[in-house]
Amino acid sequence: MFKSSVAAETLPSELVDRTEVILLQQSDPVLFSLFERAEKGDERFFVKPGVLVRTWYDKFTRPECSRPTIVVPTSLRLKVLQYAHAGHLGVGKTRSSLLQHICWPSIFRDTKNFCRHCDICQRLGKSKKPVTAPLQRPLVSKALAPVATGSVGPLPGCTESSNRTIPADVLVPSPVIEEFEC
Repeated sequence: MFKSSVAAETLPSELVDRTEVILLQQSDPVLFSLFERAEKGDERFFVKPGVLVRTWYDKFTRPECSRPTIVVPTSLRLKVLQYAHAGHLGVGKTRSSLLQHICWPSIFRDTKNFCRHCDICQRLGKSKKPVTAPLQRPLVSKALAPVATGSVGPLPGCTESSNRTIPADVLVPSPVIEEFEC
């Protein structure tokens, strides 16, 4: 579906307004079943001033913290994927940026296929994990040398524990303290 770059050139590059989105959604046969679900009172789908919207929340958020996302018609999906994948950050980050604002029935599969067929991504390949410097404690050159301690954070929660900070020690050379040493 997304292998051809000719299809990308035929899509308009300008923005699409609300009335065009409404018309494209209503004429898209893939979205007919979603409109029916909205009409039947499905809590996940509803029509908000003419635009088909889905209530979205991930497995980490509560349902009451859900947010509405616009359901993208088939004719606009390629352009949306091109915008979302402009940084060539891979399947996960592209999908994550899409899911914050929009959705469609096959968004996971389409994003994966689009990223896997991206010419630039295929040429560059996956980036290797960056080599991290080993953590080293500062060497104290003198007894009772001043050392500043603290923590770095808050960081995203750890999956194994609820720790959100990292302890940090720094050797602080202070000429004022050194002058008064015995």
